[in-house]
Amino acid sequence: MNLQSLKSLLDKAERHNKKGNFDEGEHDAKQVLHDVESFLGYADTLTEETIDSLQGLHCIALITLSRTNFFRGDTHTALTLARAALAIAEERNLLAHKARALNAIGSVFQMQSDNTNALEYLHRALAMNEELGNEEERSRNLANIGIVYFNLSDYTKALEYYHASMAIDEKLGSKEGVANILGNIAIVYYNLSDHAKALEYHQKALEIYEELDNKFGIAGNLHNIGLVYDELGFKSEALEYFHKAMAINEEIGNKGWLAINLAGIGGASDFTTAMEYLHQSLVISEELSM
Repeated sequence: MNLQSLKSLLDKAERHNKKGNFDEGEHDAKQVLHDVESFLGYADTLTEETIDSLQGLHCIALITLSRTNFFRGDTHTALTLARAALAIAEERNLLAHKARALNAIGSVFQMQSDNTNALEYLHRALAMNEELGNEEERSRNLANIGIVYFNLSDYTKALEYYHASMAIDEKLGSKEGVANILGNIAIVYYNLSDHAKALEYHQKALEIYEELDNKFGIAGNLHNIGLVYDELGFKSEALEYFHKAMAINEEIGNKGWLAINLAGIGGASDFTTAMEYLHQSLVISEELSM
C-alpha cells in the first residue's frame, strides 16, 4: 500500500467515525498504523521527506484512534493515543499534526471536566491553526473551547465561540460542522430553560445529521430532545426519544452514550423501572470510569 492509499484509508476511517461506525473506523486506522510502522522499520533506506510523510500518517492514525475511543467514552485510551501523536509531531516538527494532537488532548480534558488543561491545549491548537491558516481545524478548536465555557456555565462565552465556529463552517460548506454547533447551541438554550429554542436548534441539527447518515449525531440529538420533553413533563415523548437514541448507540457500540441514554430512561420512568435502568447505567459508567 502506497502513501496515497494509506491517506485514503485514513480519510475513510474518519468518515466512519463521523457516522458512528466506530468498529470500521478503528479497523481502518489500525491497518494504516500497522502498515506505517512496517515501512518505518526500513527508515534507514528512506529519505527524510518520506519519513516525515509516514510519521504524519502515523500521527493522524493515532489521532483517529484517539477520536474513536473518545466517542466511545474511553477517555484514558483516547488521551494516551493523542499524547503519542503529539510526541511524534513534536519530534518531527510537524506543525499541522501537532495542532491536531493538541486539539485531541484538549477535547479529552474537556470530557474529563479538567477545564484548565482543556483550555490550555485548545488555545495552543487555535493559535497554531490561526498561524497555519487552517480554517477547518480552527473551527473545531473554537467549538471545543465553547464546550469548555459551557461546562463552566459561562453561556455567553460558549455562544460566542459556537457562533464563531459556525460562521467558519458555513463559509466552508461543512454541514457536519454546522450540525455539531447547532446541537451545542441547543444545549445552551436548554440550560437557560428556553425549551422552544432548544427544540428548534436540536431539530435543525437532527435534520442535517439524518441527511448525512451520521448515527452518532442523530443519537445525540435524539437523546437531547428527550431531555427537553422530560424537563417539560412530557414523559411519554421523552421515553420515545431516549429509546430511539439508545437503539442507535447499541448498534454502533457507543457505551459512553448508552450509559447516558439508560440514565435518561431511568429518570423519566416509574420507580421500579428507574432502578433497573439506572443500575444498568451505573454498571457501564463504572466499567468506563466515567
